[in-house]
Amino acid sequence: NLMQPYIELAEKLGRFQAQLVDKPVSEVRIEFAGEIVDIDAAPVTRAFLSGLLRDVSARVNVVNAFLIADERGIKVTTTYVRKTGDATPAIHTEIHAGESRQSLAGTLFGYGNQKREGRITEIDGFHLEAIPHGHMLVMKNRDVPGVIGSVGTILGRGGVNISRFHLGRRERGGEAIAVIEVDGELSK
Repeated sequence: NLMQPYIELAEKLGRFQAQLVDKPVSEVRIEFAGEIVDIDAAPVTRAFLSGLLRDVSARVNVVNAFLIADERGIKVTTTYVRKTGDATPAIHTEIHAGESRQSLAGTLFGYGNQKREGRITEIDGFHLEAIPHGHMLVMKNRDVPGVIGSVGTILGRGGVNISRFHLGRRERGGEAIAVIEVDGELSK
């Protein structure tokens, strides 16, 4: 099924977004590009909303996600963009919560008979590549020497093993973002 990998990715993007905000979501914008433009993406949008709202409403699911969003006053906008190029994400999401805006994008990797795998490709304009699964720590920091080592040391002292470390930055010495996949749940 062509849609299933997109549905799975969208639900994971929604879950990821939900864990990065601390205020109620007021607006959701989703942009679709690539092959998904030629098919009905409503099930993908519902999957994203279901993931986003799972912790807000115990009754949310992929069938009633639009209804729950509407009940909560969340404006949902979807657009289809016919762009070409490998750098174009299949699903680009932006959520508004309070005064903040947060963007997250993902796409599918793998062609032909390969299992197509969804990956996060951008967080708030920082380009990186991370598989959205398991336990992940997201961190923004200044891009200066010693940060990665310090984070590794802190996690190591806490008995937390790092399985993957993904970095994104715009320019040397500026703001950076890290997505750190760890083997288990983190304590506060």
